[in-house]
Amino acid sequence: MEDKVFGINKKQYVFKADIHALCTMGEFSGGVICMYMLYLHEVLKRAKMSEMVGFVDPSQLGALGCGNPTERSCHLANRFQNAKKGQIFMLPYNAGKHWMLTVVNPDEETIYFMDPLRSRLIGDKWEKVVENGIKIYNAHRNRSSRKSILWQNMVVCLAIIHL
Repeated sequence: MEDKVFGINKKQYVFKADIHALCTMGEFSGGVICMYMLYLHEVLKRAKMSEMVGFVDPSQLGALGCGNPTERSCHLANRFQNAKKGQIFMLPYNAGKHWMLTVVNPDEETIYFMDPLRSRLIGDKWEKVVENGIKIYNAHRNRSSRKSILWQNMVVCLAIIHL
């Protein structure tokens, strides 16, 4: 993947097990999420909107194997460094067999959280990782931050239509 997708050059693989999981609506890996994000990046690029949305590699954010919360916050801050004014970032997060989406506008210090299975935020650990990422980003830019970062819990409604 080109560096414009995640801010770093990255090789990504999709395995047979990933394809099987997609076809059977099973649990899929971060590799599938990365490939979907690559697809979204290409769609945005064709529409000349790729500067509006940035993506963060889920393999740098997960609770398992991605370092401690401080390291994960530093990774976010580094990703935000190259942000264009008003650019938002999509952060997929898996808290254990379940993917959620966090959308961050680091300049406005606003975070939108989306979870199709719950109508509440997932807890302090993820919130601290994201908030500290914004605070580190602000410190690098010598910019003071708000007293509290604004979290918006976006209730996701899924409708099932019977034909």
